[in-house]
Amino acid sequence: MKRVLPRKLSPQRTMILKAVYDFYGELPKNISPKIKEVALYIMGRKKGIELNEEQQAVVWYVKQNLQDRTYREALGGIGLPLKS
Repeated sequence: MKRVLPRKLSPQRTMILKAVYDFYGELPKNISPKIKEVALYIMGRKKGIELNEEQQAVVWYVKQNLQDRTYREALGGIGLPLKS
């Protein structure tokens, strides 16, 4: 079954999507499969997703960014911690 992004996003998932878009520098309307896979993986929806080494590095980098309070505030997610 093909994995899809959730339709109703919680504030935390919205912040994750914004961070992934920020890393790739793409607008939300241009979602490529690799961006979608990275976002789903970080959101915890890992079933059926296999990431290559580049995508695993992106996951690590985005998670590190989301741990930074200043970065989260810049994305508009003030005070929302990232669940690991």
